[in-house]
Amino acid sequence: HFNRRRDQGMGRFITRADIDRQNASRTTDLLRNLPGLALAATATGSSIRIRNAPCPPFIWIDGTPAMAGYLDVDMFPPHTLDGIEVYSGVGTVPVELRSPRGDERCGVIALWSRMPD
Repeated sequence: HFNRRRDQGMGRFITRADIDRQNASRTTDLLRNLPGLALAATATGSSIRIRNAPCPPFIWIDGTPAMAGYLDVDMFPPHTLDGIEVYSGVGTVPVELRSPRGDERCGVIALWSRMPD
């Protein structure tokens, strides 16, 4: 699904090759260069906002929504990720990454785990 959505060009994508090339120590370091993202350090981790949205983006992990509230993406080290998708607004979020509660209104970040070779 990741590659199909990337080919459609609706969001911003960080591929496994991008992750390996950047050799980042934190996942937010991978996101730092994407336009429209605001990153801030907090007492408990990192805070991400998309285009001055009033709430954090909705996070998906391997196709499963993180429904328990905001999830710090830095809990997932970059070397464990195969890809990242970022959608800046509800109009760009694919239907399979929408929440039944409308949580995608402040954008979506989808993390995909790296599987063993």
